[in-house]
Amino acid sequence: MKPKIYTVLMYRFGDRERHSYLLGVYQKKHAAIKAAEEEKAYRGGNKYYPLVEEWTLDEKESNKTIVPLPDQFPFIEAKLLKAAQKQYKERKA
Repeated sequence: MKPKIYTVLMYRFGDRERHSYLLGVYQKKHAAIKAAEEEKAYRGGNKYYPLVEEWTLDEKESNKTIVPLPDQFPFIEAKLLKAAQKQYKERKA
């Protein structure tokens, strides 16, 4: 059995198109998940979201998602609502 590693990538607002960074590479799944949860909390709890993946060494396309990114629609809807509220306030003033 080939060894496995776990990567933790942090995505701003859980969006693959925004800023992201590699938090770390781990030998143990629980260490990767713990680091991901701690970093998410450290960054405010709702700004950066983790993607934890399992990889088998020396194998092509062997990744398996352990902790997925959240659905993007709630973030987009919240952003649009905030922008609409801002425009409404500006028009009333």
